[in-house]
Amino acid sequence: MPNDSSNPDGPIPVLFFAGFGRSGTTIIGDILAATGVGTHVGEFMFLFGPGLREHRPCACGFPLTECEFWGDVLGRYPGGFTDADIDEMLALHNLHLRLRSSPDLLRSGRREAIESSFSPYLERVRTLFRLVQEVSGRRLIIDTSKLPMYGYLLSRSKHFDVRVVQLLRDPRASAYSWHRGFDMNFIPSALGGETKEGAGRWLKKTSILHSARVWLVFNHLVSRLWRDHPERVLRVRFEDFVDDPQAVIRRILEHAGENPDLAAIPFPNPDTARLPQGHSVAGNPSRFRSGDVVIRSDGRWRSEMSLWGRSLVTLIDFPLLGRYGYPVRVPRRDEISSAAEEL
Repeated sequence: MPNDSSNPDGPIPVLFFAGFGRSGTTIIGDILAATGVGTHVGEFMFLFGPGLREHRPCACGFPLTECEFWGDVLGRYPGGFTDADIDEMLALHNLHLRLRSSPDLLRSGRREAIESSFSPYLERVRTLFRLVQEVSGRRLIIDTSKLPMYGYLLSRSKHFDVRVVQLLRDPRASAYSWHRGFDMNFIPSALGGETKEGAGRWLKKTSILHSARVWLVFNHLVSRLWRDHPERVLRVRFEDFVDDPQAVIRRILEHAGENPDLAAIPFPNPDTARLPQGHSVAGNPSRFRSGDVVIRSDGRWRSEMSLWGRSLVTLIDFPLLGRYGYPVRVPRRDEISSAAEEL
């Protein structure tokens, strides 16, 4: 997937991040965009609901229609987006991008019917991605929507050349993060005229049980949906990214067909990324950050997550823990400290 304009009428190169949320897709997408290889659009499948219908802000803090980048993209869309257009996109989203529709994508007959029904959605995405290329001057689209069904339908279309990054994180860490909710410190005091308190209506907490189940289903779906094209999928663990950010970024760039120019990777220090102001349409509130961002793992779950919660997630996600290199038993932080003292 060369990042040039040599074939503007060919399939649109898309680097799609699949998996469960709170796994580091936001910061990795921002770092990739900072190298200059492509445009990080964020969780693009939420453009039509949260972005255009609910007027939530771009990562720059402005509503999408007032954002310098997205205002230009949307302003070039033929005929603009009417309420009827948004209604159609949301209806197709609710019909096909739900967990209950995922079994049908595994059956050839039903899959073809879904692809036909979903084609108007993909046609609009195609037009928008072309406009993103036009405004940004970059070919590669970095989409961190994560939902396997959406990414798979993109990959089934002749209009997109999709490479997938399956981004994993220990399911106990993800469940703890979802149960705790967003860190309000990530959210600017003003988002398109709204106060910090007003942004609180976006905060979402999810039960540990629900997180564990969705982690299992989403990651299993990635393996099943792309089982005929495993070369299209690169598996990356968030923990490995924290240990060596530059190495993981290089792997992802190579998977996307890009030349990993080390000089262009924005790391002033081994554990620090220098990020410009982004323009992702949706995602974790950390997307509002810019400047030097320290890359570290939030290990609070080791000491703050209840034994019951850890055990529940381990039991539910046990079938995939070993496959992805996660231990069944993870020592608590206080156990690690005690062992270190004994040494």
